[in-house]
Amino acid sequence: MGRQIAIRTGPSDRAALEAEVARAGGLILAATSEIEAPTVVPASEGVEQRFPGVFWLCLAVEVAEVSMRPAGALGYWTVDQISAPVVEYSTRKVNASGIGDGRLWYETGHFVGNERRQRSPDFVEFAGHLFRWVRRHHQAVGKPPTFVGAEARLLDDRGS
Repeated sequence: MGRQIAIRTGPSDRAALEAEVARAGGLILAATSEIEAPTVVPASEGVEQRFPGVFWLCLAVEVAEVSMRPAGALGYWTVDQISAPVVEYSTRKVNASGIGDGRLWYETGHFVGNERRQRSPDFVEFAGHLFRWVRRHHQAVGKPPTFVGAEARLLDDRGS
């Protein structure tokens, strides 16, 4: 089952969330890699990659379980978000109407053939912890709520 929350963050809001990821034993992974292994990045700010604003969060002890899949003839690899124990961390979405809210999203399990396999209890606790942290440290705006960070509220009148 998938879980997600919408987020709107400024740079200092993202820095605080990413510090919490580290305190909780997690790592930030780039969306793509030049090799068949995940690329750990120190922070989301300033990282140049093929998918701006999209990162993956995982427990450091489970990084070896993060599977990659080739991006065809494009010459790079992407995190296999269906089978890998990761939380999608989109700092923003970009579409025809411009830049919008980001999200945190994860699956509690995945299918291997006809068998559903649950994520590890440690991963589910890690992901749940991040969701609870965002809910405590960001303001819920709208229905369904978008969780807006303090800096984002200052930068964007939509959060007022």
